Amino acid sequence: MAAGWSELPKDLLWSIATCLVTYTDQVRFTCVCTSWRSVLPTIEVRSHAWLLLPRNNDTNKEYEKFYSLHERKVHYLEVPDEVLSKKFRGSSHSWLVSIEDSPKISLFNPITRVQIALPPRYKFPDVRKYCAKKFDTEYALEPYDGQKNTYFEAASHVHNSFLDKLVLSSSPTSSKAPNCMVAAIYGSHCNLAYCKVGDKRWTCIAKGMMGYDDAIFHDQKLYAVTFTSYVEVFDLSASPKLVDTIEPPQEEGYPQRRYLVKTSIGLLQVQRHTKNTGDRKTYLYRTTFFNLYMYEPSSRSWCKVENIGENVLFLGLNTSISIASSDLHGYKGNHIYFTHNFLDFHEFGVKGGYDIGVYDLDSRSVQSLPCHDIEKRWLWPTPIWYIHNPEDFIEQDKDATTKLN
Repeated sequence: MAAGWSELPKDLLWSIATCLVTYTDQVRFTCVCTSWRSVLPTIEVRSHAWLLLPRNNDTNKEYEKFYSLHERKVHYLEVPDEVLSKKFRGSSHSWLVSIEDSPKISLFNPITRVQIALPPRYKFPDVRKYCAKKFDTEYALEPYDGQKNTYFEAASHVHNSFLDKLVLSSSPTSSKAPNCMVAAIYGSHCNLAYCKVGDKRWTCIAKGMMGYDDAIFHDQKLYAVTFTSYVEVFDLSASPKLVDTIEPPQEEGYPQRRYLVKTSIGLLQVQRHTKNTGDRKTYLYRTTFFNLYMYEPSSRSWCKVENIGENVLFLGLNTSISIASSDLHGYKGNHIYFTHNFLDFHEFGVKGGYDIGVYDLDSRSVQSLPCHDIEKRWLWPTPIWYIHNPEDFIEQDKDATTKLN
């Protein structure tokens, strides 16, 4: 028998690892040491989806709260002190997008606790100047179309609302895809910009009056859906170049939000419809139904889809993603799990974060998730889906240590 836990024989570690069923156990296993973590890729590791909950007014402020639908319980994940003051604005490829009350933007892996800095907010194309003062710090921004003069926004507004969504082309520590790109939907008009990990500034992709709801990396290109349901395709291999524009589907009604999702049946444009359930003074919207359209490359058209089989969709501030129900614990195929992702409501005095639930495509009905207290009516910051895929499970960080309760 080996003298230490880190020196146990690989065949014995493999036997232990094959008995692990829940994601919680797998995380604990990988956190023992590097040699234990190296065994996990040799066994079948399923994808897992947790819901990152806000830690406001929580007694365990040194932990992040992750809700497991499969176990119906909250897990507390210890994070470094320097992360505790940050807010999370999304997730992609097993990484969280973190922001703070400063220009800084970074990626954080809650399992390995690795942080990666991205170019700050004042390096976005629309920012002409960042005026850092002790009091009344502000940004000088490019004028909107039709306007002539630079306009100014308070730093608090920019830090809360300037970044709408951020998606990755791959895990930034993946050896299989070393050139990670980061695309951002940002600004008052939801423009597009990108950077490579390690860049000092953001590069403009597209901006104007169209605005973008969602973006994903697909077939080595960036696909982005506009407010008018057009899908624009960009090649980012050299200078950003628009290479295709896909006409919108024949829509039913007026969707509030659009998403792009890669699935086993093809590329989907998912349209989210809502209604106001508040009174004259309060706007409280709820999701009522989704319409799904699959792209047909041969005809360059969209076909409405009523059933997505064992595909499970996760929509919100996370990179829109589909995972087979056979690869997940506690989730049903032909269902859409969604969270609130309208960020500006809270800042302007309209409560949000409460529109969290699951949509059954068979019955076309919406149910609230069990972790959400409807009586509270709102949560802020909004919960975020944290999806950990098998290919992203093992990160290249030998010194990573994580504590999971």
